[in-house]
Amino acid sequence: MEIVDAMAVTLARSNVDLADERATAIFLLEAGYDEREIANHRLQAARAARSRRKADDICAGRPAKGGARG
Repeated sequence: MEIVDAMAVTLARSNVDLADERATAIFLLEAGYDEREIANHRLQAARAARSRRKADDICAGRPAKGGARG
């Protein structure tokens, strides 16, 4: 699932609130992803982005906040 990984990296590096589905979809549209890709993979990508953010927080010595960071 290369597209999911790419979307997850894009989301993880952003400040978009991953709990806000609408904001996540709009952000991905603005980042250049196709509407069909977003519709099919947004939830998986957001889940992966939360995991990446949580891992980044742990590695940086910050308390893990669940990855929603906005």
